Parts: sequence; C-alpha cells; structure tokens
Amino acid sequence: MLRFVFSEVPEVALSRFRFVTAMGDTIAVAGLRADPADSHALLGDIPSGLSNGAQRILWAVAASDGHATHGVVEFTLALPFAPAVLMRDTTTHPDTTSAESADDTSMAFGGAIAGIVGRWLGFISLFLLVGAVTFRFVVIRDSSGKPDVFREIASVNAATLGIIASAGVILAAALKLARESSDMPDVSMRAMMLGSLFGFTLLVQIVVPVVTVIAFWSAHRDGASEHRHAWTAALIAAAVIIISMSLGSHASSSNHAWLAVPTDVAHIVAGSMWLGTLAVIVLVGFPSALKTPDSRVPVTSRVAAMVNSFSPMALTCGGVVVATGVTASFMRLHAVNDLWTTNYGSWLFRKLIFVMLLFAIGAWNWKRIRPHLDKETAVASLGRSAVWELSLGIVVLGTTAILVALELP
Repeated sequence: MLRFVFSEVPEVALSRFRFVTAMGDTIAVAGLRADPADSHALLGDIPSGLSNGAQRILWAVAASDGHATHGVVEFTLALPFAPAVLMRDTTTHPDTTSAESADDTSMAFGGAIAGIVGRWLGFISLFLLVGAVTFRFVVIRDSSGKPDVFREIASVNAATLGIIASAGVILAAALKLARESSDMPDVSMRAMMLGSLFGFTLLVQIVVPVVTVIAFWSAHRDGASEHRHAWTAALIAAAVIIISMSLGSHASSSNHAWLAVPTDVAHIVAGSMWLGTLAVIVLVGFPSALKTPDSRVPVTSRVAAMVNSFSPMALTCGGVVVATGVTASFMRLHAVNDLWTTNYGSWLFRKLIFVMLLFAIGAWNWKRIRPHLDKETAVASLGRSAVWELSLGIVVLGTTAILVALELP
C-alpha cells in the first residue's frame, strides 16, 4: 500500500498517481482513497507486476482551495525481500531538458498571473454585488413607504451595477475553472465539478449569480417601490456565493476548518459591506443625488443622509475585518517572523499596511468631513477622499487575490 502525506487536505477526485516502471511502462495507482486516520494523507494500492530497478511515481494533487501541485518520487525496487529505497522527491521530471524547464516556468508564471487576475476580478465583482444590496437595504432604506424620486433613481442604478457585478462573478469563476483545469489535465471536468469541493464551489459561483442577474433585472425594471422580494433574492444569492468562496479557499483546507471557514465568511461579508457599499455610494449614490430633479431637497442633504447611514455600518465592518483578519493570520502563520521570512507572510504584511491606510482615510472622512456635509465644498472633498479610499481598497483586494493563490507557510 502507498501512503502520501501532504501539508493541506487533498481532494481525492483531483488527485492522480502513476507508476513509471523500470521497463518504461506507466501504470495508474488504483484504489486511491483518503486515509481515515489522517485527513492529510492519501492511500493507494501498489500495482502488481513491478520489476527490479529504478522506479518513479508521478503524482498530482489539489486541495479544496483548488491549488494544484505535482511531483516525482524516485526509488529503487529490489525484489523479493529488499524494501523499496526512497531516493528523492522532486517537482520536475528527471528527463526534462533545460529548455523544457524554462517553458514550464514561463507557463507556470503566466498561469499564476491568470489565476490571480481571475481571483481579483472575483473579489471586486463580489464586493460590488454585496455593496449594491447593502446600499439598497441600508443606505437608501425608507421605512415610511412614501414614493421618493431619488430613491427610485438610486435603486435602479444600483440594480444595473448589480447585474454587471454578477456577470463579473461568473466570468471570474470561469477563469478560475479554466486555470485549474489546465493544471489538472488528467481530471475530467465532470469529476472536478461534481467530485470535489473546489469544483462544486466554482459551479455555485457560475450558477447562483444567474439568480442575482434575474433579481437585479427585476428590480431595475420596476424600481425601488416594487419587487422588494427581488432584492431579498439577490441578498440570499450573494450570501451563498460568499460561503462558496470561503469553502473554496485556504480556510476549508485548514486543520481548523470549523473555525477558519466562518471566520473567512465574516471577513468577506464585513469587507464587502464596507468597501463594496462605499463604491456603490460613489458610483451610484452621488450621481443619482445630482440627477434627481427635486429642488425641495438639496444635494448636500441627500449625500449627508447616505453618509450618515453608511458610517456606523462601516465602522462596525472595519472592526470585524480587523478581528477576523487577525484570527485568520494566527491560524495560518506558525510564528510572527513568518510575516517577513515567508512569501505568504510578506504579502500578508503588505495587506495589513494597506488596510491601516484604509482605516486612516476612513477615520479622516468620519472625523473631519462628515460633520460638514451641509457645505458643497465638503461634498467635493468627500468624493475625492472616497476615490482614494476605493483605490486603496482595490489594492487590498489585489493583495488578497495573491494571498489566496499562494501556498500557506
């Protein structure tokens, strides 16, 4: 029996093991299964008919976060009594030429960039999707039930942005699926999508956003006064997408998945409600306030009302982002010096710096600009400051995409 142990929990459906015998024959390892005694280990049956001499096992696995890795185990077999002697484990084929190695490196680098871009697009799209829903239910909510022109215009425009964001989520999931399937050519699309947690989460991220597109289209067609249920459907679908992203991330392959996954969900929810809603306020709220043909309510009053509704939520979400981020860091880093001695830790350290800058700008807006929103100059200053905050937010999401693509230390 073969037993391989990995640093993360491998997906059986995404794993392939093959013997290359001394005679040059390739034999697939049968009976591949999870080790009931250790979730990090895979078991397989040793094929019969092996002859003495140098042997190789070509292996390729992926964890539930979709990260594929492969390698070669070389050993010499002496039958019938001498045990197998392990020589080395390497991630490159021993017959690979330098030119082929260069090609593989180039392809790996290009694939990594494509994976990061896909995840970055996914985060931005998800944040805008959640932001559109939060904008509708929190920022421009109206408990009076009276018709309001500004609210109608802002709701329709938010629904339009929600449709675009939903399409972005679908595109990002498709890019991730194409990227990972190219890393696992021996795994069928059916096995990946239906036989692994990672593939199933991508399936969810492709199918469920269709629901949000329909819901947003319904809200766009009928405005804010009708189809509250459409917005509720978009809210539920957004929650499902967030959970699927957490189940397809580092959190699900952690030894403490029972804590890591809820922490990751809370981190994404809080971050998207904070930055996503801010983005919708800038992209939808401000322009809608300017375009509303209602001279009875000044533009500054509409902007102040949005900011005053948003600020308490943003402060709460910011605290949750920090708390869940620190918790996740403790679970994924073995020591403090991992922040500067490992690739993952160094990118996490960069993210922390950008998040601190985000807090600084947010604190400035809340302390110095928000109290003076009755003045048009203050509204202009808030707009410029919000653009800087969103720019930093995009950088934070970029570093997050890199972190998700990196192996844990």
